[in-house]
Amino acid sequence: MMPDRVAQLLRSLPNQRALARSVLWHHSSAEEVGQVASAAGVKMLVLSHLVPADDPDVPDDEWVAAARRHYSGPIVVGRDLMLI
Repeated sequence: MMPDRVAQLLRSLPNQRALARSVLWHHSSAEEVGQVASAAGVKMLVLSHLVPADDPDVPDDEWVAAARRHYSGPIVVGRDLMLI
């Protein structure tokens, strides 16, 4: 998750504070996911359930770069109906 992108997404919503707390509470950042994958020794990391989802302003490379800070193996940005 990209916290600055989430903030941009929520700005126009009336319940933005509660929604932001919920999103941040229930999701891990791509960087955190990279840390967990590295510690677990996974062979491939697949990023999914991205927040904000399908945002054209957040290219796949941005998600990968965040996870790559801690994980050096193959990284795939998962999309609906994708086969791996």
